[in-house]
Amino acid sequence: MTHEVHRPPAVWILVVLTVCLQIDAFAANLRTVDFLDAAKDRFVGDYRLQLLAVFLLFAAGFVLYRWQAGQLQRRIEELEAKIKRLYREVDDAKRELENEARHDPLTQLPNRGTALAYLKSQLEKKPDAGLGCIIVDLDNFKRASYTLGHTKGDEILCTMAARIKEAVRDGDMVARYGSDEFLLVLPAASAIELEILARRLAGLSHTEDSTPGWKITVTTSSGCVLALPDSQVNETSLLATADALLDEVRRQGGRGYRMQQVGEPKAAVAES
Repeated sequence: MTHEVHRPPAVWILVVLTVCLQIDAFAANLRTVDFLDAAKDRFVGDYRLQLLAVFLLFAAGFVLYRWQAGQLQRRIEELEAKIKRLYREVDDAKRELENEARHDPLTQLPNRGTALAYLKSQLEKKPDAGLGCIIVDLDNFKRASYTLGHTKGDEILCTMAARIKEAVRDGDMVARYGSDEFLLVLPAASAIELEILARRLAGLSHTEDSTPGWKITVTTSSGCVLALPDSQVNETSLLATADALLDEVRRQGGRGYRMQQVGEPKAAVAES
């Protein structure tokens, strides 16, 4: 015999509601999963975009850095080149000033101060050979300069300076000692070499036309001193001796030379 269970309608309503709630919860769970998947996909997409943006920003920064570094390097090279050029200009100017300080601007020969310093240094070396010292004066130069004008006088002075320079040995110094005087310093010179040069200097001359039928001839007078290796003379006494010998030549009319050795008993005087 079959027994049927009869449930009240309220129970069935409760069961239906429970099932509906379960279905809604399951559907909500499905929607939550879909939302999370969508959020994940959106997050991954945004992350990739951010990575791409960071990469592009880094690449742009690197390119900008390399460009600025190149610009800076070129600027540094330009500044280095400019500094080197300025150093060269300063060195050139320094050498030019030193050259002007040591040389006569007209004849371009060493000036008096340079010659005296050189003579002193040669004497301090106590050389094994003799040291020659000659003071050369230009005869009639002042009259030629006064008569022909200072411009022509400067030309005559430069001409005679060049001829004196050609007459000496390589290594000898020729300097402008005064307005119309020259100082010659001859290291490692012998008495014979000094006299040969003195004779050569005595033969130098330069002639200029003054007025029709008149000429002015510029010649040389020289006072020559040879300091022997055992001499204890200094540059002052050596120059004083050469100047005294030059005065003797002038008093006898010029165009000649006088010689003397120092450091031993006074040698015989040689005349042209």
